[in-house]
Amino acid sequence: MDTIGVSMVNQAQLDEFVQIVRSVFRLTKKEAECFLKLRRYGPEGTCVQNLVIQTESERSVEQKKLKKLLRLQLVTREALSLKDFQNRCSENNRDDLIPSTKKGYLYIYRVIPDSELIAKIKEITDQWLKNVNSFLLPLTEN
Repeated sequence: MDTIGVSMVNQAQLDEFVQIVRSVFRLTKKEAECFLKLRRYGPEGTCVQNLVIQTESERSVEQKKLKKLLRLQLVTREALSLKDFQNRCSENNRDDLIPSTKKGYLYIYRVIPDSELIAKIKEITDQWLKNVNSFLLPLTEN
């Protein structure tokens, strides 16, 4: 399943999508990049460790970005045992995502479906337009 941003053919479309997401949700460039990277994992999602490896950054940095994306409800988080996660990765031919440790649990982060993302963008921009019109209306009546 392709998602918005991942399935875009040219860089200009992708850049426009990123700018819209950054503006609407007030994300930093790095937070938007984290969001896009998560979208590339598709519906199975991924854990923090895979994002750390991909971005070559510190775990705490990626966790901070994910915390904001969670607060904005752009991603979801699910606790899975490592055994369940390994089984899921194997079923989806994603053995490259299997963590090296065998014990414990981890959190799987997934982006929200495109339909929810579009609805959130429309809701926020509609409210913004109402606020702008409410501000401008008294100025134009003079």
